[in-house]
Amino acid sequence: MTQFNRECVLRVGLPDIAQEIRCTSASGLRITFEVDKSLIGYPATAIIKVYNLARDTRAYLREPGNRVELLVGYNSEGEDSVLTRLFLGDLVNVNDVRENPDTVTTVWARDGFAAYTEALSSVTFAAGASLKQVFKSAYTDMKAACRQLVRGSDGTPDAKITSPFSFAGQTADMLNKLGETYGYYWMIQDEELVFIPVGDVNANIPVVVISRGTGMIGSPAITEIGADVSCLLNPKIIPTGAIKVESDFSRVSLGNLLFRPINKTLGEGYYRVNRVVHRGDTRGNDWNSAITGRVLRA
Repeated sequence: MTQFNRECVLRVGLPDIAQEIRCTSASGLRITFEVDKSLIGYPATAIIKVYNLARDTRAYLREPGNRVELLVGYNSEGEDSVLTRLFLGDLVNVNDVRENPDTVTTVWARDGFAAYTEALSSVTFAAGASLKQVFKSAYTDMKAACRQLVRGSDGTPDAKITSPFSFAGQTADMLNKLGETYGYYWMIQDEELVFIPVGDVNANIPVVVISRGTGMIGSPAITEIGADVSCLLNPKIIPTGAIKVESDFSRVSLGNLLFRPINKTLGEGYYRVNRVVHRGDTRGNDWNSAITGRVLRA
């Protein structure tokens, strides 16, 4: 894998029409970004900075209802670029700052933000109702708040709720409450609502191998629950997916080692992606993915 000829495309606009800003490491405007995706706790966040946009383009970015899409890849000379989506979500805010001699436009966006913050549910289910029936109701309520939302994979078992359940409030809070009770995670990934049992992986996402040959940076750090590892920017690394780490060395990031054994130190094996932070700069050194993984098997 190479870091040369990086390419980044930012699209901001409505679903049927968008302003496209295309940059490479050799030409075009400078773009920097940080995309933070997590299995637990909050919507995926993108903070994107674009340097020296035209005034009209800066004004267009502020249109109400805009969505943000970020694609990345590598531009091989004489070949068409192969770009992969890194982020898709709702525009939250835009700000322009003068940093002489540049004008820097910062775009803040969150995946499924309207569904997280605006969707409301008022439901009552009797004991014995299907958990998937509750999920279907939650999706309907979120769809009303976020029209682009689609139903993604659902690997949860067809369990029954064990006691009567009533709820009125934000749909996200309802899903969090049920998740703690029935042992599942949920998240919105590129405007897809996904459910997954605690401890499982999404089998629909291909396993990504991380090794010296595929762009590993440094060595894995063994943690309490798995391993942290960094690699060259790879948009195919997604929370709920799995990675396979192949490494000859590792670091240890645990508590007091005087009082605990270390079961393994190589960091090799399979891990579920709990969190990944993608950072990039079309004119700088950043072009990497930092992964927090939970061990699946040795």
